[in-house]
Amino acid sequence: MFEYREEQVIAKHLIQLSFYSFLSSFYFILGLNLNMVEKNKLDRVLTVILLIAIITALVATVYVIITPKHGEEFTEFYILGPSGKAADYPTDLSVGECGEVIVGVVNHEYKNVSYLFRARLENRTIGERRFQLAHNETLEFPFIFTGEGEGRKKLEFLLFKENQTKYLIENSIFG
Repeated sequence: MFEYREEQVIAKHLIQLSFYSFLSSFYFILGLNLNMVEKNKLDRVLTVILLIAIITALVATVYVIITPKHGEEFTEFYILGPSGKAADYPTDLSVGECGEVIVGVVNHEYKNVSYLFRARLENRTIGERRFQLAHNETLEFPFIFTGEGEGRKKLEFLLFKENQTKYLIENSIFG
């Protein structure tokens, strides 16, 4: 019976000693002297809470650094003039005269996306192109069209995403 009690006392002192060593190491890191700090239960509880807060802050910081950033998902769609600038669009064509624009699409959807480009002149389809882009991939291609009939016409450029029936983006040129 005495041996069992003695083992309990030794175990209790070892636990207290290891906690005391841990606490003194922590105070040493902070530049404090453990003898100057009052050793009561409140100090121990506050120390444990402080350690938990520091560990939680470190884990949160590592998580934020390691986790990849996932920004806004969108598609860029633009029409450039024949010189590759957002100017000099062919707006005054004679009957049978060809006009050219550059169509550009950039995928920022964070996944592979299939697109359908469609050009319409006065609600009549005059050209289509299907293509697939990976994330951050850009495609630019020339689109050539012919002036038809007299008067002012509306040329629409529509971009559909995957199998959607509603267009994703519309750009228009009036001639």
